[in-house]
Amino acid sequence: KGKVIWAYDMFEKYGVDPVRTYILTKFAPGDVFSFDPDEIKDVINKLNIVWNVYRFAHMYMSLDKFDPRKYDLRTVLDNARPEDLWILSKFYTTLRAYDNFMEKYELHLASRAIFEYLIEYVSHRYIRLVRPRVWREEGDDKFIAYTVLYHILKESIKLLAPIIPHISEYLWQRFVKFYEPNECVSVHVSVLPQVVNEYIREDLEKMFDLIFEIYASVSSMRNSLGIKLRWPVKEVVIKLRDDKVVNELINYLDIIKFLVNSKEVKIVTELPATYLSDDYLVKDFNIFKICLSKAIDKELYYEGIAREIVRRVQVMRNKANLLVDDFIDLNITTDDPEIVEAVRVFNKFILSETRAKSLVNDVEDMYVVEWDLEGRKVVIGIRKSKT
Repeated sequence: KGKVIWAYDMFEKYGVDPVRTYILTKFAPGDVFSFDPDEIKDVINKLNIVWNVYRFAHMYMSLDKFDPRKYDLRTVLDNARPEDLWILSKFYTTLRAYDNFMEKYELHLASRAIFEYLIEYVSHRYIRLVRPRVWREEGDDKFIAYTVLYHILKESIKLLAPIIPHISEYLWQRFVKFYEPNECVSVHVSVLPQVVNEYIREDLEKMFDLIFEIYASVSSMRNSLGIKLRWPVKEVVIKLRDDKVVNELINYLDIIKFLVNSKEVKIVTELPATYLSDDYLVKDFNIFKICLSKAIDKELYYEGIAREIVRRVQVMRNKANLLVDDFIDLNITTDDPEIVEAVRVFNKFILSETRAKSLVNDVEDMYVVEWDLEGRKVVIGIRKSKT
């Protein structure tokens, strides 16, 4: 009568792990449920995000010849940044919740917990913060990030194993055993991680929740003004009522400045009248008030143009199938004087962010694309550098 969805048909169309994940995350065990094949597509999108987290880690770790056997987690934490300590803490609070859910046979809640951790906290937050660190050519700081990232991703595969047994086994073989050939033959015979209470910093987790709440609030304000996140703003002022929170949050100014892309960030308990003028957009949120500078001076404008150029070059690098560590020759051609000046002022920034050896005049053998940049025409050419 057409009232049955055959499991085999779903496996053939979407794959076993996506169907399994859909059922495990959507419904409590034993509940009667309505199966909607279209919702599996949302699950596949989530699995793709998780996949890209491991792809990102492996791409940079392998490039820099990272060997987790040479880096002890406890030792590197002495020089770790706040975001490293935070994501490690968040893993173990997630693990604690995961264990509690599993003990109660609440498989749907356990499944949601590990996916939320990998998607919301690792992909959307932590990787955003560490990406500039791993892009740098030299320094031990990137290896601290690698050590923490490898640890949480390796242990996360074990938590994923009951949910996506085939994908987790693939990740174990191609990711974990790539770096640790002597590890267990299969993730399904490995030992589940245990909660390490000394790594849990609930105060730090609360602080980062506040930081990302501020980031989301500033982003919505930028959107209302039509200012893209890639474009730097002159100033963001955050007013909080609690002196203690202000004093703690000041320790994370660099992180906030990076996330909201502002040249200056101030955290205050009293808001001077200066910030209530038409030069600022002011908005009240739950526990804070934010003043966002509307002014875009010439230097900020040129930096914004430079960032737009960088983004387009990165797109071109990807389409040209260039490796992450490949250097390029770069050509930027335009009749627009503002773009010319932006390229001149932010020449080093553009070269550094695109891994370009130099700006060249010839376009022979180049991959060339004409772009519309804020209503201005610019032609960009790239080719793999021979030197």
